[in-house]
Amino acid sequence: MKRSALILIAAIFAVLIFPVNFPAAARAESKTFAQAIVKDAYFYEKKDGASVFAVPYTYCIEVLSEDGDWYYASYAADVGAYKAKRGYCLKSDFAVLETEPKVTYLYKTVSVTFSANTGSGSLPVLGELNLEAAYYGAYQAGGEWYSYVYCQGSFGYIAGAHDDYPLNELPTDKKNETDGETSDGGKKSALSAGLISALVILALFVAVILMLHFTSKKAPRDA
Repeated sequence: MKRSALILIAAIFAVLIFPVNFPAAARAESKTFAQAIVKDAYFYEKKDGASVFAVPYTYCIEVLSEDGDWYYASYAADVGAYKAKRGYCLKSDFAVLETEPKVTYLYKTVSVTFSANTGSGSLPVLGELNLEAAYYGAYQAGGEWYSYVYCQGSFGYIAGAHDDYPLNELPTDKKNETDGETSDGGKKSALSAGLISALVILALFVAVILMLHFTSKKAPRDA
């Protein structure tokens, strides 16, 4: 009887504990995205270095880890003309989203024109070459606007901001103001669920002990 009771206790623990752990493992594998909530949400290759480009307003970065006031993040993916780029972004310029949005990165190409130097000879030269470059974001330097692009295997800048792109919906102000409260509420809910599970396990454990106690008593002998 004692052995059967121990098996029953182990089964109870397995049923109650494992369903709680599986969703947590699934959440750990999900991606975290943060949306640019200001127009100058800059992307840096190094925290102590100069900014590279402004993440397109209302679009996202994928948060890989946190480092103080910074996110170590990735922008874009290895899709089409694009190549994923990793670096740092200030947390204050972004809002973490609860779920992965339908649109994460801005995929937009711009035309880049190259002209060959004709020189002074009479040999035929190539005319203008038009190539498509993957647009990452705008950058201002010396009062002029440029665009950071990826073209023919290299990153660089071209003239013009090229910031005429559709915008995504931003989180509401109310949601931004209550992000901390929502997070605390989530922790409280998780704590309550854990407490309830613990109480259920304790109650079942006590019930099994009582059952073991009463069933282990010897039946009275007939007179």
